[in-house]
Amino acid sequence: MRFLVHIVVIVSVLFGCLLQSAIAEDLQSEYRELVRKRQKSERQRRSYEKQISALSSQGNTLSSTIFECMAKTTETEWHKIKREEIRLTANKLDAQQAHIAKLRTQLDKKRIDIEQTRIGIEKKYANKDPGSEYEEEFRRYMEDLNDEFLMPVETKLLESYEQYLSGFESYILLLKEIAGQCKGGKTE
Repeated sequence: MRFLVHIVVIVSVLFGCLLQSAIAEDLQSEYRELVRKRQKSERQRRSYEKQISALSSQGNTLSSTIFECMAKTTETEWHKIKREEIRLTANKLDAQQAHIAKLRTQLDKKRIDIEQTRIGIEKKYANKDPGSEYEEEFRRYMEDLNDEFLMPVETKLLESYEQYLSGFESYILLLKEIAGQCKGGKTE
């Protein structure tokens, strides 16, 4: 009988250790997934910023070409209309760019605050076993990271970049059209 009790106790301890190990691995894998998600969002943001930089350079070149071309000819109503069209579109893009910058600043601040919480949690607890207060607080941190940082990055920031890029691409097409008309002498 004692032998059976010892076996049950040993099996229970082993099962408990395996379960704790599985729970700890689950927490780590969930955290790694959040880190991957954040890194993917960062790569996407950098990609958008590269595209914006290239379009900006192209836009500056086209704008210079247009204004040099317009300076060579007599001022017409076409010149006024096209300059106003360029100005309005550029102002809209500037407003979108300012919105993105503000959103990035807010989200970066939020991420720093959330990461400070994580650092505090790491320092606060020596016992990081599954089911401990550490795990509970760490899960809340992961939830906050996802809900208050990652989701807004995906649903607000990256979508704002996409809209801005779309608008910028349309602006480049407008500049190309105006440059072509100006160079072709179709300014009447």
